[in-house]
Amino acid sequence: MILFGRAIVLGASLVFAYDVIRVFRRILSHGIVWVSIEDAAYWISSCILIFVLITRENAGEIRVYIFLGMGLGGLLYYFLVGRPFMKSISRSIFRLKKRLKKRCKEDKMKTRER
Repeated sequence: MILFGRAIVLGASLVFAYDVIRVFRRILSHGIVWVSIEDAAYWISSCILIFVLITRENAGEIRVYIFLGMGLGGLLYYFLVGRPFMKSISRSIFRLKKRLKKRCKEDKMKTRER
């Protein structure tokens, strides 16, 4: 049961980590090359973490319940925390960008008046 619980936590953590990447992408827009590099780094890191969990906790024996636990943890995070988190972060980023654009326009107007 402890391994199943740790698998749930790992699944939720992996989805949270990807949400952090998504927030970063919303702040700084970038092309397909960087998105591919970020995704590759995420998946390599995820594989390493899953490998470490399985080898440390279960002597390398692959069990279906480990992957079910990670899937359950990911789904629980996504529906209970992830969606509201992403909505609130997206709104905040949108508002901040809007304020910054408005501020830049005001600064340009002030510079032109001089």
